[in-house]
Amino acid sequence: LCGLANGVIVTVGKIEPFIATLGTMGIFRALITYMTNGGTLPIDKSLREAYRPVYFGTLGGIPIPILISAIVAVLGAFVLYKTKYGRRCAAVGANEDVARYSGISVIKTRTIAYVIQGACVAIAAICYVPRLGAATPTTGQLWELQVITAVVIGGTALRGGKGRIWGTIAGAVIL
Repeated sequence: LCGLANGVIVTVGKIEPFIATLGTMGIFRALITYMTNGGTLPIDKSLREAYRPVYFGTLGGIPIPILISAIVAVLGAFVLYKTKYGRRCAAVGANEDVARYSGISVIKTRTIAYVIQGACVAIAAICYVPRLGAATPTTGQLWELQVITAVVIGGTALRGGKGRIWGTIAGAVIL
């Protein structure tokens, strides 16, 4: 839902993406602060135990979070490089006006991209937060800067253009 909110704000509201996502990040953190009365949001012990294999387990000696990240990366690469939607994303990122004149629904394409991003954040949270036992308004604070850095190190321009999944993965590994 957060990804959808970001997508609608950026596409329908025509707010600059960097500003919109930073603004909604502040709103979401404020909501968590309100929900927790400034404290923590504890995770039930049974839920923590159920997720224990996700963050401590291995499969063939490889940690499960690394496998999940690899699966998400492969799926992302498949979508970006082998599907009509991926080609539309590349077109919108390269030149929004040309994409629109080519018959691509820029609003729909960009909104779906934000929803996918929100789903990826949810997967990351499922892998990470149960390990902590609780969530706080500061959980993950300043990670957005590391993510931006990994993307830039991977060769993607901040203003759009050609994105590279494997370049971003390499940027994350370098960090």
